[in-house]
Amino acid sequence: MGCRTAQLWFLMMPLALVALTSLSPKPAYAHLWYPKECCNEQDCFRATSVKRMPDGSLRMRAGNIKVTVPPGFEKFPSQDNDAHVCVFSDLQGRYHARCVFLPGIG
Repeated sequence: MGCRTAQLWFLMMPLALVALTSLSPKPAYAHLWYPKECCNEQDCFRATSVKRMPDGSLRMRAGNIKVTVPPGFEKFPSQDNDAHVCVFSDLQGRYHARCVFLPGIG
């Protein structure tokens, strides 16, 4: 590779990275309606599965994040008809629900 070609490659590389990152997923629309006390624009997720347990708790999963929501935990209506969970992690790396949004609740 000639000197001129190398210079062009180093100049073009940052532009290519910017172009690629612009193609990455954007923040979910839901971040526009999550209450500020629930969401830091990075800790709320659309649930990929929700399972009601015999004790009344909910097991929610959002990708690799798994949360057990205890019975009686306050739930809010979802504004997009999907389930969402806002989480925080403890010192052991376990996730806990901060806010839960479910479709079909008033």
